[in-house]
Amino acid sequence: MSVMPISSITSKMVSVLGNPEALTPLLIQDSLMSYSLTRFAKKEGGDIERNDRFIDEFGTMAIWLGGIPFFKKIIDNTMYRAVKLSPQIDVRVVQNDAHREFAQKFATGDIKKNLEFAVKNKNLTKNMFYTKFGLATALSLASYVGLTKIRHYFTRKKSEQKVYKELAIKKFSRDLIQQNSKLKFSSLNQIEKNSSNKVSFGLTGRGVEAFMFDPALNTAIIDLGILSMRVGTSRPSNNSKHKVFTPERVEYLAKDGFLFFFYYLFARTMQPKIERVFEKFTKAPIGLDARALNSENIVKSFANEKQVQKDLQVFKSAKNDAEVLEFLQKNPDNIITKISKISDIVRRKGNTQEIDHGKYIKIDKIKSIASNVQKMSEKIKNSSGVSVESILKTSRNYKMLSILSGFGICIFSTGYIMPKLLYDVVRKKYNNGSKKFHVQERIEQDIKNELKKKANKEAVV
Repeated sequence: MSVMPISSITSKMVSVLGNPEALTPLLIQDSLMSYSLTRFAKKEGGDIERNDRFIDEFGTMAIWLGGIPFFKKIIDNTMYRAVKLSPQIDVRVVQNDAHREFAQKFATGDIKKNLEFAVKNKNLTKNMFYTKFGLATALSLASYVGLTKIRHYFTRKKSEQKVYKELAIKKFSRDLIQQNSKLKFSSLNQIEKNSSNKVSFGLTGRGVEAFMFDPALNTAIIDLGILSMRVGTSRPSNNSKHKVFTPERVEYLAKDGFLFFFYYLFARTMQPKIERVFEKFTKAPIGLDARALNSENIVKSFANEKQVQKDLQVFKSAKNDAEVLEFLQKNPDNIITKISKISDIVRRKGNTQEIDHGKYIKIDKIKSIASNVQKMSEKIKNSSGVSVESILKTSRNYKMLSILSGFGICIFSTGYIMPKLLYDVVRKKYNNGSKKFHVQERIEQDIKNELKKKANKEAVV
């Protein structure tokens, strides 16, 4: 078994970090952010807030990132299997004329068989896809409802224990724990029901499909649903004069708004700008994937300047989507095709170079590769005396540095700046200048009031 070189592993890892559709960057950012918030919670609110924050942040992360993939997998193995549909066939391949005809023409084996069945049952294929997405989303959000109930229950339970210990009312402890430790689910259910009914994303047509087919944007829908529930089930505070914008509610809105930008928008809007800045100041073309820039095969291809120009001319002869797809199939040794496969824009069957015709291919990304190949070719042509390998290595390093710079900004912003702002600015402003765990204080005050009422009743008797 061959061992992958360190440079190839590094290039692959950094490439994943720079992919706005990948879940790995979100996992890393959210893990560090959750850890940072849990530390701040321990410092300002003690063990009870730390535990509350830990359950909320890490439990939500599991549902947010793993919920949709987990439930989709279950649906694939149950509902899809029941109707004999293959989840490996992308519904866009079935619906798009150019992609469908391309796949039908060149697909082989099980993919061809599964594709034919999906095309014959086009409406079933489409309806099952939407059903799978809707069910996976709904079940993920339902999981968060359960998490919220568990978190509220344990926080109240721990707060009760603290009050009983402080007041040393052992006489009433056993009875009161039994009476108060059960969470009043009826009122909470009503709040959650009201909040979930109000969730509206205002997305139609292509907007919805963009969220459905992009793994990272899949999580954005869950994120918005969870935010809606968090806002609806936020707990009150004794210190705050705000009845609607309670400290916990404002914290959720501020935190999630901050994270939404860095989790979903930064990689799609700011990262390309960072790369353009790097290109401008370094004069190194860094538009190609780091894995392609690190490939010995691609270095050899760029070394043959005449062949690169021929490859570009062949690609330019493809006038529409159907012809671009045919180009990829018929020109496996073309530099554009090779880079498309290395970059995972064209998905392959296992470890082979054969195209997986059940997967959708984004034509605009293929055209972008051709444009970046042209830029690299011009750079090589104008760099006399410098080896092709050196030029591509320099571009790879700057590409990786630009991605790590953008990712570093995200990590610092979500892992340090946001938690600090949340506790030092937002909480103090909306909690009457206090950074303490307002929810715990409110629960403790409620418990003390209940104890006083019970004591007064018993005194009268």
